Amino acid sequence: MNRRATRIEDEVVVVETGDGWLRVGTVGDVVALAGGETYELQYDDADLYDWLDTDEAGVLRFDVLETVASLTHPPEFVETVGDTPLDETNADGYPKRTAVFMDVLTTAWDGKGAVEDEGRGQGVSRADRG
Repeated sequence: MNRRATRIEDEVVVVETGDGWLRVGTVGDVVALAGGETYELQYDDADLYDWLDTDEAGVLRFDVLETVASLTHPPEFVETVGDTPLDETNADGYPKRTAVFMDVLTTAWDGKGAVEDEGRGQGVSRADRG
């Protein structure tokens, strides 16, 4: 499977397709949909994740745009994003394509590190970015 690269061109996030580059949305919308320039994940049992660079409170922080630009995606995901209109907005006023792209990413980010071991339950949750 050939994964598709992501990059930022002229303040726009684009993702590679088989035929070129697909416009996903503006940097501003991507950052807003992520809740800010930095994304935070709270690890409830940080001692179980000593290989991660969390702070003393068990919070892992990373730069949204740096991470988005470094990701690759399966072609099926890129096709789904491409099938979503960029010129239509959702109820919050964001382009539907950008919202779908970021919803999938933030859902994946929020799911990393989940532990279902010995009744501990969910090991990671979205930190309050409000």
